Amino acid sequence: MKLKQLCVFVLVCVSPQVLHATSIDATSVLTNAWQSSSYYFNGSEGDQAIGIVKFLDGFEVRITGSVTLDISKSIDGTIDCNETGRIILNGHLAFAPNIAIANNLTVDGRGHTIILEGDLTIPEGKTLHVTSTTDIDGCGNTLYLEPHANISLDNNATLTLRNMRVKNMRNNSANPMIRPSGHRAQVALQNIELALADDFMFRDGQLFIHDDVIVTGSSIFSYRSTQTSYICDASTFAFDKNTTFEYYPGTIDNSLIQMQSETATLYLDGATLQATHTGMRLSKGRLCFDNNVLLSSTVGTKLTSLTGVASKNMGTQVDDDIFMVAWSPDGKYLAVGVGVDPSLPNPSDGGVLLNYELRIYGFDGQTLTGITSKDMSGDVVRSIDWSPDGKYLAVGTNNDPNIVHENIAANDELRIYSFDGSTLTGVASVNHGSEHVYDVYWSPDGKHIAICLTYDPSLHELLVYSFDGASLTFVDSVDTSGGTPDTTDYVFVVAWHPSGNYIAVGTNNAPSGSDLPEIIANHELRIYSFDVVAGTLAGVTSEDIGNIDVRDLSWSPDGTHLAVVMNVYSVGEEGRVYSFLGESLALVRSVELGAVNGLTVDWSPDGKYIAFGRLANSGQDELVVYRYDDFSSPVEGRYTGLGTRSVAWSSDGNYLAVGIDAGSSTNGGDSAITAGDELRIYRANYGAETDAQTFGKGILLGDSSPTGDALDVQVLAGAQVAVDGYVTVDK
Repeated sequence: MKLKQLCVFVLVCVSPQVLHATSIDATSVLTNAWQSSSYYFNGSEGDQAIGIVKFLDGFEVRITGSVTLDISKSIDGTIDCNETGRIILNGHLAFAPNIAIANNLTVDGRGHTIILEGDLTIPEGKTLHVTSTTDIDGCGNTLYLEPHANISLDNNATLTLRNMRVKNMRNNSANPMIRPSGHRAQVALQNIELALADDFMFRDGQLFIHDDVIVTGSSIFSYRSTQTSYICDASTFAFDKNTTFEYYPGTIDNSLIQMQSETATLYLDGATLQATHTGMRLSKGRLCFDNNVLLSSTVGTKLTSLTGVASKNMGTQVDDDIFMVAWSPDGKYLAVGVGVDPSLPNPSDGGVLLNYELRIYGFDGQTLTGITSKDMSGDVVRSIDWSPDGKYLAVGTNNDPNIVHENIAANDELRIYSFDGSTLTGVASVNHGSEHVYDVYWSPDGKHIAICLTYDPSLHELLVYSFDGASLTFVDSVDTSGGTPDTTDYVFVVAWHPSGNYIAVGTNNAPSGSDLPEIIANHELRIYSFDVVAGTLAGVTSEDIGNIDVRDLSWSPDGTHLAVVMNVYSVGEEGRVYSFLGESLALVRSVELGAVNGLTVDWSPDGKYIAFGRLANSGQDELVVYRYDDFSSPVEGRYTGLGTRSVAWSSDGNYLAVGIDAGSSTNGGDSAITAGDELRIYRANYGAETDAQTFGKGILLGDSSPTGDALDVQVLAGAQVAVDGYVTVDK
């Protein structure tokens, strides 16, 4: 008698309107798991869906939770990660044609691919956030970005977009449609059409062009990164009619666009190639001109003036000083830290209560609008920094604010708030005893926060925490006092290098030592390295700047220079610039700010200008802007009346936010600024460079050096090439 083989096929169907909170394991060949209603992953960590799983109506991930996916079926319906949840890929993932994204979507791709079976839309104002190497294969479909939506990727992450059309609807220059966060972030485009609805700034990281990539529309593709990008072998980077390829990096390097070999092509079809103040060199590969092409090396990148456009009064109290102003990465909001007296009446400005020390204002290019605020119980907000994705604010206060906010404990001086465009919500906090948190600074990838304190014998004065979206975890610290802390040991400021590899620290005069051999006792300016894998700080180098407190630091966009501003207790220059190439500091230029206390400094995003703020001194301008390469006299300045405590460039370089001491009786001659207003916004006005261009500041085609390569320049039949400025064929 023969035995018949019995095959059992089990179909698991889930009835509608049932929420689930468990993982799905359908790895058995006998099991399929079809989810007919939206599935809810409720675990904070560790939920997964693996095997033959089909989501017919999408799924939801709890706030700050995650789900790991390794499924063989495509996802239909809506993915809702509740702004801060994330999906982790342990295999390739397919999105069905009717897929929808409800909120911000964070993807930890781990080298896997998201396959689009139809068009995909990122909703208005939302972000597709990529945290590790991830490919998105469009399979010929379109990735739409609704107004102010964007794709962001972490430092050290690589995002590949292939076989698709990427079409945005509206993004301002401070919030580009693709936004790498750090020097080591990489974007690869392969068989892509970038259909630009407005100007697109590629601001950081590296760009790799594979196969055929074309930019269409009538807008500018502006290359602002300080890192080298490549048109790869047998690949073409094409610009269609009425588009502009602008080379505008925040560095003096004119050769950041490289064609890897003679088979790589930059193709201009009725487009403009625009070089800015750095000039541009194309040394090898093939440059093709078709139809009417313009080569220009003249553009309005020279700061000509500052114009006051808006201001806000922080209240009528005598101590309403602004200690910190900070732009959100997209340039839409300003966070302000104020000193107030909470015992006085509490007027309001929209959603902002004017005896609250942390305040958020919206800015639309003309008007400041109060959004929301938080009470610190009379303690000064010393420092504020936005996370690179703009979702969180790190806040440092004086000791012992006793107000509890959601997940913020009373008396905690380091505080993390989330911001959704209207509301600040407490996320996490850390207590440092009786110490002041003088400064806070996010790492470029948003995963770590460096802070500095007045002395703390247990935790030291420089500390690094990791942040996972829900909690802060101590990583490492350094004792800047050399093991003998006292109440005079201060670290006033900390600044993370754009690469994420280094941290600059400014201390008070003559700290007694350091616990790291590479850092010399009594040196006030110090550079530490940070190993992101090991989570350790190590001394790199230091500099003695005399009997002076270092009050503020700002890295140049390319990370090769560090601007410093300081208090003066003896005669000397209060504004200085040091070069830094990974090993040592060297003073390259300095400026006398008038024998007064320098308080704040910020480097412009294009690397050309440095803004200094200082206390009042005999009617001199308290806000002054210098060209980085010329400290002989300021380019522009503003008299604010009582001193500039904080200055910040917007990420597009178009505006300067300034925080001043309370109650200044002057508007500095700007009619849009109201006398007495402590928060002030100035527009930076730019015009064409008037200096005669040199050989290296125009467009250079080819490289005649002994080790140079040949550039093949082809003018196709019927093409016309117009030149505006300085263009040289270097053969």
